[in-house]
Amino acid sequence: MSLFWEVLNRIGLGERREDWRIAIRHFDVFYSTGSKQKRARVKDMSATGVYLHTDEHWLPGTRVLLTLQRRGFLGKRSGPPLRLRTRSVRTGDDGVGLTFVPEPLDAGAWRGLMAKAVDLNGRIPCPQNDIVGQFRTARALAFFIRIGPYEEDRIVKFITETLGDEKAMRAIEVGCIAEGLLDEQGNAATRKVPLDLLLRVLELGSDANDELMRRSWAGLLASSHLADADEASSWRYVNLLTQLLPGHIQILNLACTRAARKGWEPGFVFREKIQCSMAEVRRLTGIRDLTGVEQDLNHLHHLGLLQPTSKANSLEHIVVANITPTGLGLKMFSRCCGHAEPPDVPRAKILL
Repeated sequence: MSLFWEVLNRIGLGERREDWRIAIRHFDVFYSTGSKQKRARVKDMSATGVYLHTDEHWLPGTRVLLTLQRRGFLGKRSGPPLRLRTRSVRTGDDGVGLTFVPEPLDAGAWRGLMAKAVDLNGRIPCPQNDIVGQFRTARALAFFIRIGPYEEDRIVKFITETLGDEKAMRAIEVGCIAEGLLDEQGNAATRKVPLDLLLRVLELGSDANDELMRRSWAGLLASSHLADADEASSWRYVNLLTQLLPGHIQILNLACTRAARKGWEPGFVFREKIQCSMAEVRRLTGIRDLTGVEQDLNHLHHLGLLQPTSKANSLEHIVVANITPTGLGLKMFSRCCGHAEPPDVPRAKILL
């Protein structure tokens, strides 16, 4: 028997019975139905659902947010938590049964994604090879299918075969971040992401070794799913983001967060320039080379994302940088944060 099928059988995915179970030792489980979060004790768990020991008596169909957190050394929490949207399906004398099969998938399709997730995670030696990592991978695959045109086979094959193992895991990270950004916006209207756009963003996001760049690609993916973001503009921002490096993103983030705090007039008109000393730019962005900062500022200006910074003469270094973003820069920043457009009335909490 292959190692792959040994793993599948160990967690139950190699069987077709409905009652196979997954061991979740060394994990904390929490649930919440609103602002309160409570620790839960799990009776049993499968790839499609979980039974919690709880005094709650939720009606069938009640939405419950379930969080799994890995416990590390000495019981301390380790790694990012995994959040699963579930709904109650049955109640018992000692608890409640929940299912977390994500729409539009049925239980069979979800089990298939879990099998692919076990295979993919098992090929890469990392801490994500446990059940939390496997669920995270399967959930990201389900997210891509949901926001895309339902071409499940092509999407899954692209992630699990075309990209290569390490790039596939970075694409999974992009998907998890993008889904989280959309969750924060609640019931915002959405549209399907064209397949070629979806695969291109995942390809570029999976190439990014820098976490900030992956978050930017995730934000662009999330915003491309929103109804207010048309396909043509999404491609425009994809093209812009391919021309940016982490240092450029750091400066643009600094400029736009400062702009959001100061506010602007309709049409993204600022009453005064947003300025910052070069020393502060270097400190906040971590860019040590002064010449490099000047080059990054010029690059952002030439792309139309920042207003120009003038110099007394070409031989002197810039002392105070003009980091006032343009309308395009604000829109670019907003898209990379998962929003379709900057707010008409700027509120820092929306953009940060």
